Amino acid sequence: MMNLVPSSHRKYKKTMFEEFQKEYDKWMILLRKCKLTETAHISVHGFFPGLILKHILTTIMEEFVGSRGNLQGVNEQVDDIRNHFMRPESDDLYIIIHNIDGMPLRARKNQSILSYLAQAPKIHIIASIDHINASLIWDQTQLSKFHWLWMDVTNFQPYTTETSFENSLLMQQSNTPVLSSLKYVFRSLTSNAQGIFLLITHYQLDQKDNSSYLGMPFQRCYQQCREAFLVNSELTLRAQLTEFYDHKLLRSQKGPDGTEYLLIPLDTGTLQQFLEHQDQDSN
Repeated sequence: MMNLVPSSHRKYKKTMFEEFQKEYDKWMILLRKCKLTETAHISVHGFFPGLILKHILTTIMEEFVGSRGNLQGVNEQVDDIRNHFMRPESDDLYIIIHNIDGMPLRARKNQSILSYLAQAPKIHIIASIDHINASLIWDQTQLSKFHWLWMDVTNFQPYTTETSFENSLLMQQSNTPVLSSLKYVFRSLTSNAQGIFLLITHYQLDQKDNSSYLGMPFQRCYQQCREAFLVNSELTLRAQLTEFYDHKLLRSQKGPDGTEYLLIPLDTGTLQQFLEHQDQDSN
């Protein structure tokens, strides 16, 4: 477990972060903004196994272009987005990609689409890479389109978040299908625990087109569970969630503002199939 690995070289890390802080002003000038929170931006977790590029495009279409992107094909979305941000009067859009070399985005087609969007004057892509040979995923044409400004921001932090999906049902390499494993574990849960998991599942599917989705806020989950008479206290809810964590059905993470989020590390298609099977079983 990565979270059990002790932190090392504390003094060196502190010095390194202090050196990075001296570069902040330079980076901000390059970004041409003081704070990204005050600009149009979208945050993408490239290491999330269920990430689909079309969801990113749909979010951009609906939130920044102002049209129903989910009704279009990928090629149409890409052209509409690029054309919109080619206009001088359009606002700048920052696309922040954590792990642009992550498996869901590594395919040549996905990188070609991102590099194509990067050519629009009002689209700015800020990305991190983790693999030492990550630059090999781009050919010369793609590199010329991205026109990267490279910054070394090595921080020596453990890959706790990035590797938290490795033991999930989604990442199993056994012969047992993911859906069958999920159904088997679900049947072993108490009725209240099943209700909580279904509640989180429905919430996550409602957010399927939100590429910056971090998970269901814990407090919102608690409130809805109380209203559905599934729990009577936060302590009871956390006790129920422990079983989900043990089965790798759920993971908890903190957002930038300290909010606790609950995320099911399974792709949208699997969750939709799971709900369909539950509807059939209940009829």
